[in-house]
Amino acid sequence: VNALLTLSSGAHFLGSSQPFVAEKLRLGPHGATSLVVRVVATTPKIKNMTVEVSAYHSDTCQSVVSEVSSNHSLVGTLVKQRSIIVHPEGLIKTHMESAYFCANEQMVISTASDFTYEFIPAPRNREGIVLEVRSGKAVHFALSEDQEVTNKMYQVIIGDQDNSISWIGRGKHGYTVHLYTTSTPHILSSDESRTFWLSWDRSVISFGRGPVIHEQVVLKWKIDKKMKVNFIGLATAWGQSAEFRIWNYNDEAGFSQVIHLDIPRSVLPGSETGTLLVAGGLYLPYLSIVPRPTLDEYSSLATIISKIAPLLMGEKLKSLKNHTFLPIRKDLLKELGSSIQNLLLFKKSDSSFSDHHYMTSHW
Repeated sequence: VNALLTLSSGAHFLGSSQPFVAEKLRLGPHGATSLVVRVVATTPKIKNMTVEVSAYHSDTCQSVVSEVSSNHSLVGTLVKQRSIIVHPEGLIKTHMESAYFCANEQMVISTASDFTYEFIPAPRNREGIVLEVRSGKAVHFALSEDQEVTNKMYQVIIGDQDNSISWIGRGKHGYTVHLYTTSTPHILSSDESRTFWLSWDRSVISFGRGPVIHEQVVLKWKIDKKMKVNFIGLATAWGQSAEFRIWNYNDEAGFSQVIHLDIPRSVLPGSETGTLLVAGGLYLPYLSIVPRPTLDEYSSLATIISKIAPLLMGEKLKSLKNHTFLPIRKDLLKELGSSIQNLLLFKKSDSSFSDHHYMTSHW
């Protein structure tokens, strides 16, 4: 009798560490024999074992070789398959909760309609930014050494003169001398966000369309080599607010970010299950210089939503229906009510939610 046993992935036979085993057996005087194997499962869930048994008849008791000789005849072949569900054993089920802040999340700044620059720090590891702009009128970028308007700073104006031209100038005035001007009809839009890039690499200011720096160049001008860009100012024309969405960049991952999820160390591979909640939106950093007393803990809409989201999942509340856990259930409901009150602080007059009263709501 030739026996061939095979296993599905995630299991192997003890001793051989292989997913198959082949044995040659001889029937005893009463026409019976047995084969005992031990199986090790390395991953949970359903495992399949297939057994194929082929019986040969011979007048002698010689073993059957790979090439069956003429004095051996095949009596029959039997194939059987069985399945078994493998559950993790020997380990305590562990529950973990982790919260992550995406450092590469977009930062949105909505400028007031009074032509006032709002400055942000320039990237430290890259001489350029990629951003999205939504505005119906001209937007102004200032490249400055200081976090203020100066005569030494350079200006990049996009969509000036009714969204028809763009230019580069120097100085703090809006009517400064144009160093370079080009025609850019309808370059901006108040209905949709459009992607641009701004670079000051190698003492050259350049501006272009799309997400790839130095491609689709629109403006370009050499600047003072002693000039060091430490801050970027964002402003818009009189009577018009705008949205600027900027992404961080690093040399290793580009604009992407890899988050390593925390899992217990002693865990059986393949037994991990979890729920991932992603809360995104318009994030404005909390500024201690201009405090918001009612929003000390919840400095952004994204923050409060990330706190409410696990409660809204209802998993905790569903598992606490037993009378023994009624106090805990009551505390969770109280926490949910308090969080909703904090969420209402971001409510606008049109019943939408946003970080800033000038901001077009994305919620």
